[in-house]
Amino acid sequence: MEAKPRKTEVVVDAMFGPHQETVAQIKQAYEDATKTIFDDLSADDLSAFVNIQKENGDAYADTEALVPKLREKMTAIMMKMHLGFFHSNDIENKLLALEVLKDKFAGQEGKKWNVNEMTPEELTRPLRIQLMDSSIRYLERKIETQQQKLQIALEKSKANRERLQNIQNERVKLNAIMEQQLAEFKEIKPQILDMQKSLIDSISRPDC
Repeated sequence: MEAKPRKTEVVVDAMFGPHQETVAQIKQAYEDATKTIFDDLSADDLSAFVNIQKENGDAYADTEALVPKLREKMTAIMMKMHLGFFHSNDIENKLLALEVLKDKFAGQEGKKWNVNEMTPEELTRPLRIQLMDSSIRYLERKIETQQQKLQIALEKSKANRERLQNIQNERVKLNAIMEQQLAEFKEIKPQILDMQKSLIDSISRPDC
């Protein structure tokens, strides 16, 4: 007596079974398209290789005879890649799941996904505002740092200006003192000369 299929098996078969043929058709269409990739390959496409062989003095192949062999070889490679792609990525089962989902949500076809009827710009506005806020806060921190550096530089500049002003004031005072002393010297210079002359005369006059 044959064992009855489990309920889950019946459900899975009911869901996926009807789509097995669809998936097989999709895979076959993919294979057919792969087989035609190199249909347009011609001898002209190989002319560059022939020119290289001519430049090197090598005997070059008959491109007309080479094209069918090359087409067959490259198609075989592409088919191998195709099969590997389907196998390594579990494409058949994913296609089955996609077909099941299409059936499940068939009643939703044509309905608006954008329930708020908002444009992409409106939908992304909160995120863009958040990014702008982050940028503004970053710039504010940079400006605050620059202001602190500027304040330090201003304080140093002020101190240097005060120091230079003090030096200038001292220079003015010294110039004033020197000018005053020079004026006094000019004023008493005749008296000094008279005293010098009198002193010389008294030394040079013989004693009586």
